[in-house]
Amino acid sequence: MIQLFFKLFARNVAGNKLYTLLGILGLVVGLSGSYILFLWVNHEISYDRFHEDSERIYRVVREDYIEGVWIRNVFTPVPLANELPKRYPGIIAGTSVWSEGQHTFSNDNSRLMANFHYCSENFFSVFDFPMVEKSGGSAFPHPNSVVISKDFAMKMFGSTDCLEEEIIRHFFGTTSYYISAVVDVPENSHFNFEVLVPYVSSQAFSFAHSDWSLNAANYFKLDKKAGLNGMQINEMKSILQSKSNPTTRISFQPLHDIYLFTDFDDGFSTKKSSYTFVRLTSVIAYALLALSIINYIMLFTSRSEARGKEIAIKKLMGVGRVKLIALYSLEILLVTYVALFFSLLLVNLILPFLNGISGKTLKLIPGWEFGFYFLITGFSVSLLSASYIAFYLSRFSSLNLLRGKSDFSPRFRINTLVAILQLAFATGFVIFSLSLLAQFRYINKKEKGLETTNVLAMSTRAFGYNYTFVKNKLLAHSNILNVTAGGPPPVDYQFSPVQQIRWEGMELPADLDVTVMNVDPDYLKTFQIELIEGEFLPPDMNIEKHFDGYYMENTPVIINERFKNLMGMKEPIGKTLYMSRFDANGIIKGVVKDFHFRPLTHSIEPLIMFYYPEGFTHMYIKIGEADLPSTMIYINEVANEFKRGEDIVFTFFLEDAIKAQYKEQFAVNHFVFAATLAIIYLAIMGILGMVSYNMVREKKVITIRKIYGADTMDLKLFYIRKTLMLFVWGYLPTIVISWYIVERWLSAFAYVYNPFISISLAVLLAGLGMVSLLVILSVNRTCSVNPADSIKKL
Repeated sequence: MIQLFFKLFARNVAGNKLYTLLGILGLVVGLSGSYILFLWVNHEISYDRFHEDSERIYRVVREDYIEGVWIRNVFTPVPLANELPKRYPGIIAGTSVWSEGQHTFSNDNSRLMANFHYCSENFFSVFDFPMVEKSGGSAFPHPNSVVISKDFAMKMFGSTDCLEEEIIRHFFGTTSYYISAVVDVPENSHFNFEVLVPYVSSQAFSFAHSDWSLNAANYFKLDKKAGLNGMQINEMKSILQSKSNPTTRISFQPLHDIYLFTDFDDGFSTKKSSYTFVRLTSVIAYALLALSIINYIMLFTSRSEARGKEIAIKKLMGVGRVKLIALYSLEILLVTYVALFFSLLLVNLILPFLNGISGKTLKLIPGWEFGFYFLITGFSVSLLSASYIAFYLSRFSSLNLLRGKSDFSPRFRINTLVAILQLAFATGFVIFSLSLLAQFRYINKKEKGLETTNVLAMSTRAFGYNYTFVKNKLLAHSNILNVTAGGPPPVDYQFSPVQQIRWEGMELPADLDVTVMNVDPDYLKTFQIELIEGEFLPPDMNIEKHFDGYYMENTPVIINERFKNLMGMKEPIGKTLYMSRFDANGIIKGVVKDFHFRPLTHSIEPLIMFYYPEGFTHMYIKIGEADLPSTMIYINEVANEFKRGEDIVFTFFLEDAIKAQYKEQFAVNHFVFAATLAIIYLAIMGILGMVSYNMVREKKVITIRKIYGADTMDLKLFYIRKTLMLFVWGYLPTIVISWYIVERWLSAFAYVYNPFISISLAVLLAGLGMVSLLVILSVNRTCSVNPADSIKKL
């Protein structure tokens, strides 16, 4: 029996090579695409869930009312982390974290840049990062203890066996730390620290737990039974208001929500995503899986009617409906597992590429979950396919099946509905993908108001206030056009302290959230920013005059157009301006044209530029188009000549930084584009399945029409029109839905390019052409058969 089954199976496959291949390819595409998307969704929702009792960990978020808008951030007084657990039994632990950015660390053999964080000593009472190595009971047994990440340990020491080893931080001198623990910081953590030290290790933070003017990100873990009631939350709000702004209000953000639901710039978390996009990706994954399975059923069904006589004979021999289901299930199960095997091979090949473009670490789910997915998917596809075929064909009498009469011809068949849905999905995803591509091309080519081509950023921390000597030495090279100094790179500049700002002629002083940029006199020339009024910073401004207090009372200040509009003045030049954050009295000397110093997801904000060397973090070197390699060698030689001790001089091109900030969006575009190609392929399979299905059913109709004089081309045009109507039925609602989705996605950008109408028309024309070609290829053979030959087979 088994031998006979395999013989019949091989014979059926050999007799339907094309359709078997198309069915397997359709399943491979659908299964591969859906599995990759499910892996991505699983990764996105897994952030921060590795901590024990992670659902009870919250971050404190504050909101301040500024200029009629509630501004959210995560910086609240550090003492909250110690004070609130003492007052409220519902809070069992609290901790505070502050990011210091990249610092240089060294030991006897290595020098590395690392993400450096300060924290409360009880950090690990709230968070449960997996401990790889630990020297004792406490993670911070003494003030100069340091906890490092596993990755940093491997880079610095080559292993995690490094407890009690000394590492030295280079920052205006040196500070020694001794490793007390090594922890694994998973990729799906919103933290990105490599070196973690307690506040007490720094003199500047030694009173952090009692200094209510010092702000950081505060986290709390709640008790399983006792929570917080409304009255207690109001008390906390009162505490925070009494220590800061009376209008401040607070809320608790669940740890699970930080990665997916943080819709504000917290200046702390470097990893963010969108829950809306995660849900959209889940829908795409289910759609791919469902459409591939239904396509497979339709293709198999369209060929199974030709096996009606085989089924009739089996029924006459006493094979019942249940046994038919079992036989078809076994036959389809073999094909399904072949498709599953190839889909997993394809996923394994694609994942490294996807990880490279997305920055994720997606990998095949190991263990029993993988086996469960493999078994359930195979059995589900087989059972669905076989059940439909068996119930469909076994309902007819054996006599009718032997005569080839299995057509009960409902007016609206399920394969027609599936074809419409597939065409609609394919059309929608093509429109969405092209809209994404258009937006990203627009972002890359949009004029930003400053020139970043061939501008090299170099960290100044290693030079201290001697950067002017480095600047003069660099300018001696013929291929170095300009050199300037300033704060962080103007590609995602976020220094906007809430402070009281007053200017001459202002009606009432107010606390404003205005971006402040620290620059030197050559900033304008290096970045080729346009000056539209007045003059820029005096060229003779230097560090000596600054620290001698030469500009104490009349600091030259430059503003942008947005700040001029905020002032409401036609002639701001010469007006005085006071900034409480710097205790600086300035005079507005010039107005620059608005330029983008943040990604294009943000609109241009009011900006103040002035000379403040304490805030300089980078030098910016404009390099010519001549010999770039030799110029880079010269820059490295100058940096090594002037740097202090073991400090690392970090360099990068601003163009690379700009591309990096859109890396996730481009990864999204790649995912959507790949899903679009997969759905287009499935739509093609759906059309082929539907037309093939109809050709089997309508052989008699075609024969009769040809007997009555119908031309082959007329028949082709008839089926083309019929199929094009299905495309139009799917296209019309898709346009509305696609427009809504594209608009929602583009709302995240402050500057938008959306040629939706032209894209929609292009997709319509391309879709009409593709459908027509597929129908011609599918019906050509059936419509070209001599009616006399067809009559003989009836």
